[in-house]
Amino acid sequence: MYKIKMINITIHNLEQELKKKIYFYHFIIEKEFVIYQEIKKTILNFCKINNFLHTVYIIIQYNIDWEKIYFEYKQKNFFIKKKIIIVNIKNKVLDLYTIQKIHQITQHKNKNIAIIFELNNLNSNYKIPYLIKIFNTIDGIMILGKKLKTPEIKKWIKKKIINTNVNIKQKTIQILSNYYQNNLLILSKILEIIKIISINNDLKTKNIDEEIIENFIQFKITDFIHELLSKNTIQAIKILNHFKKKKYDKLLLIQKIQTYLIHFVKIQNNMPLNTKQYSSNNINKIFKKNNYHIRNKKLYKIINFLTKIEIKIKKYNTKLFWFNLKILITMF
Repeated sequence: MYKIKMINITIHNLEQELKKKIYFYHFIIEKEFVIYQEIKKTILNFCKINNFLHTVYIIIQYNIDWEKIYFEYKQKNFFIKKKIIIVNIKNKVLDLYTIQKIHQITQHKNKNIAIIFELNNLNSNYKIPYLIKIFNTIDGIMILGKKLKTPEIKKWIKKKIINTNVNIKQKTIQILSNYYQNNLLILSKILEIIKIISINNDLKTKNIDEEIIENFIQFKITDFIHELLSKNTIQAIKILNHFKKKKYDKLLLIQKIQTYLIHFVKIQNNMPLNTKQYSSNNINKIFKKNNYHIRNKKLYKIINFLTKIEIKIKKYNTKLFWFNLKILITMF
């Protein structure tokens, strides 16, 4: 009796596993579109290395659709010997009929046919042990996609740019991974653009890190607060310059900085919080995640300095606004 091979997936782990042997049945369970596409591409590449050159797409939406797979098994073509069948199962629920059909198909093992079962539409309440249990007699591989954590995203970015001529600094990779960790689709598009830029000889000598930060990062005030409290002066100035270039509303900027710093003072001193005011943003997570510590006396002095800047803005005196915020950065 065969046992299904389960991998706690990263792209690297998948490649290593596929190098060991040819799998005829692949189960992909991955909600993140970008990672799913890379998993499928990796499997298809390894299948093609083993001469599975023809690809057939089958969507299983109705019971009768399963017959299309049997048809591919029965079909004989003297010109096409090996083929890959990609089966997209639209069911959100793994009913008994679907399970039985998958088992029946895998009993018709054919060395000239490899199948990829796409189970991406399944409801999230399906636990991995249950899926392994119902498919544990199949000689195949189950690829489980998990949300990438920041170190894995950084590794993924490095892998994506390894074939380009662009040298991206570690700090820029960190910024990209932090900013786009919840939207890998956009991050993937950005990396494609960077790759295109690298092909242009006129741009190779430019500071690509500044180009990336300038064009693809939209810093938030919470990012600025983090750099202030972390005493990262250089990065805080870069974000401030970003706000200036984007013509951020001066009064709004000052008031938000004040509000967040007052909130931080309350957290640091275990004072009651207005939870409704902060329920819609991630500032609480930032404060809890990072072990900031700044003396209250210094914080009160900084908040007082911000109040003076605010008064000047309301009196339409904004001439030294950005210069004063640079002074603010040095106060931490």
